[in-house]
Amino acid sequence: MLRAYSIDFRNKNNLFYNELLLVLYYYKNSSSRLKHIEELMAKYVMAIDGAFVKECTNLKNMDGFGSFSLKFANEVLELMQKGVIRSKALEELGYKSRYLNMPTYSYLPPLEPTLKNIKWLQSNLPYFQAQHLFYQSKISPKVKRVIGVLRKLVNELIAKYGAIDEIRIETARELNSQTEEDTIKENQKKNDTQNREAQKFLQNKDLAQSPKNLERVKLWKEQGGFCLYSGEEMSEEEMLDENQTEVEHFIPRSVIWINSFKNKILVHKKYNQNKSSQNPISYLQRMGEWENFKGRIKLDPKSPKYQWLTDEKHIESVMQKEHWQESYLSDTRTATKIIAKYLNHYLYPPSKPLRQRRKEIHHKCHRQGNRGAKAYLGDS
Repeated sequence: MLRAYSIDFRNKNNLFYNELLLVLYYYKNSSSRLKHIEELMAKYVMAIDGAFVKECTNLKNMDGFGSFSLKFANEVLELMQKGVIRSKALEELGYKSRYLNMPTYSYLPPLEPTLKNIKWLQSNLPYFQAQHLFYQSKISPKVKRVIGVLRKLVNELIAKYGAIDEIRIETARELNSQTEEDTIKENQKKNDTQNREAQKFLQNKDLAQSPKNLERVKLWKEQGGFCLYSGEEMSEEEMLDENQTEVEHFIPRSVIWINSFKNKILVHKKYNQNKSSQNPISYLQRMGEWENFKGRIKLDPKSPKYQWLTDEKHIESVMQKEHWQESYLSDTRTATKIIAKYLNHYLYPPSKPLRQRRKEIHHKCHRQGNRGAKAYLGDS
């Protein structure tokens, strides 16, 4: 799209377009994107084609490869122009940490090093090479801050005591009663059943069992083949057609960064575009559909998703950004995964392929109050 508008993001206004990419990754509805793009344009004093801005607000699939920074995308392109295939280029640049023969570092580089950081690393670490840098796609500012604090702590420990033989990452889970634990296990079983049924459906239709298709089939079956916003019937063809239907975040992602299945429904596109980032209760009430919407939810009333979609008090608290726990848990899970990859990458680099090597970092998730006597990196 940048090329179509003759935009040279490599050599000009790189900071602006990198922040623009971040906006497109974090915000999923067009109104939120437009608001933040306009703020960026004012910040960098940019005059941009209105058609380009409109296309940006409607972009889909900004996860995965779509979450690359422009700097990293440029590095991938440079290697590919030299004849390196994409998968090899990603490995060479550290994406997913697949490459081998990297030295063990005695210092953790910043997660997103600047040119100044890189010059310091080149001057102070004789084994440092730019291709060693750990790559992580876009993450929330909160997670960045957590990793920044952790990095400082680990570097101070290494400087004082030398190499760290082993790091254990332990995260405290919410305290659940036995009844709640049983409910969680039951929901996990139901989810496994839903996955198998969706796979069988796609297999019988000779359709690709991609994550997107599986998610759409699961939602469609869960909803009984109806659009939850309008109550209109949704055919199999419509269900898989991204031009007619889309997976909607019931609580907008601009309000809370929750991408879990419980926050997703499948609706006809025309009704979702009208909703944008509005309060779902207010939106449905204006349509005269709120009570009907609740009646269309055919889930177990005790299930977390049923409560998430129908509990008015809970929805209002989330829309007012008072429901911090969901966001906190999401950030904690993300931070834990990235920290494990980040520490392994520099402190315990692989000497053999991933499938053959033993994990150097033990990632343990268990109930709070059951901590052992070993040192750990906790939730704080």
